[in-house]
Amino acid sequence: MSFIWDLWMTHSDTDDLIHIDTQKAREFGELIPKAMSTLPSSFCGVVRDPFLKRQSQYKIYEWMALLHWYIIPIGIELGFDTRVLANFAEFVQIIEFAMTVKERSDEDLHELHLLINNFLQGYELLYVQNDPEKVLRSIGELGRKIRSKKEPFVNLANILWSKEAIKILLLRYPFLERPIKVKPRNLTMKEFKIPKREYTSNSEFSNHLRLICQWLGKNVNEDIELRRWGKYSYSQKYTLRSRLSEQDKDKVSRSARYFEAAIECDKGIQIEFGEAIAFYELVKEKKVVVVYHPLDNRQKILSQWRGTWSSDIKVLPASAIQTVVGIWSHKNRVYVLRKHPGLDMLSAAESNRIEDNGEDSDNDE
Repeated sequence: MSFIWDLWMTHSDTDDLIHIDTQKAREFGELIPKAMSTLPSSFCGVVRDPFLKRQSQYKIYEWMALLHWYIIPIGIELGFDTRVLANFAEFVQIIEFAMTVKERSDEDLHELHLLINNFLQGYELLYVQNDPEKVLRSIGELGRKIRSKKEPFVNLANILWSKEAIKILLLRYPFLERPIKVKPRNLTMKEFKIPKREYTSNSEFSNHLRLICQWLGKNVNEDIELRRWGKYSYSQKYTLRSRLSEQDKDKVSRSARYFEAAIECDKGIQIEFGEAIAFYELVKEKKVVVVYHPLDNRQKILSQWRGTWSSDIKVLPASAIQTVVGIWSHKNRVYVLRKHPGLDMLSAAESNRIEDNGEDSDNDE
């Protein structure tokens, strides 16, 4: 990512198609720190302005953040060349495919092969343009480990093979890896009591109650016992917050109330993105539901989900929540930032992430 960034900014001429002028680069950099408030701290640490901080030991997780989250949506909004962005989007897809641990079919691998070919041909057309002087080769971090002057590429291949063999071995036999001490999770969360007056007044809660009753197929005046919560643990490791729990802005610097859910419908599984407003425990039914604003008018732009927030409020079983997501907003457009599995390959110290342990304090600093 740093190599491509430098090609765009400094190692290209101003009349090159791939070149990004200083003004656009400065605007891009200024938008990055502003985007941090809606990037969950469980993803990674604060990402700095690359235009100003590129030479200040820009960290690997910051490059990953630019690669997977910010370059495509911000580039679209700032008017980066569409051909360069489309080629970059293929690069992102290749990286995400390679770093996601899941079963793959021969058809999947064939599609990856086609994608790589298409990316390389597009890259050569955009970046090389039949100019031998623009052909650059970079071995990167492994270059320092090569000891053979006679056969350096054989040496490099052996290093790569050894690293991948160890990864595969640990996936097959995870007990071989040194165990990591996991701090016991504190699942104690603050309950937001519901005063009796909120049941009868024209309050936000009364609107939530009406929607929950509709979802249950019950009348509002039926006996429904509810408990209101600000957070929901959708796994043993991660917690989704809500607008209710983040209402004290002095304690919350990084929001974590946006989510991705999977809903079963007639056509199969439907993906839903939303902003959690509050969570309600249905005591008798032994269920938890989330009241939320959905993301409407969704479309995929260069493999990135984009939409607009609806003013409507919906109800969803909390069990449908898959994961917390970040967002980046520009004017009325909202881009969804999914946590990339590659970040889990970094330690908490390497990525500067802060896990939300579900406790009452929301202070992210």
